[in-house]
Amino acid sequence: MRYKEAQGLKDKQFCCRAGVRKAVFAQMLAVLETAHAEKKARGGRPNKLSLEDTLMMTLEYLRGYHTFSQAGASFGISESYACKLVHWTKSTLMGPGRFSLPGQGAPGGDAGLSPRNKGVEG
Repeated sequence: MRYKEAQGLKDKQFCCRAGVRKAVFAQMLAVLETAHAEKKARGGRPNKLSLEDTLMMTLEYLRGYHTFSQAGASFGISESYACKLVHWTKSTLMGPGRFSLPGQGAPGGDAGLSPRNKGVEG
């Protein structure tokens, strides 16, 4: 679901969809806007997705464990571009002292060990 459509949702519905409340989404977006401004200060092509849609896609991807192909198709971009955006968003948000993304653990902790990535115990 694109951010423009998600804006009309109540906070609880938004949280069920994205995994974070609207206030936290706004804080995450502010971090991404700062990082994006620094990145684009050197020049480059404009992104195909807005930062709001990029964050929404990343949160939905982490929440639902979709494939990059499914995430890209939902937002009208290629699988490889969806992968690139999700990884940039995750690395930007999970910097020192920032956010703990859904299913990604605490920053600086075992962030890469979500239940899906852990080995079989037994």
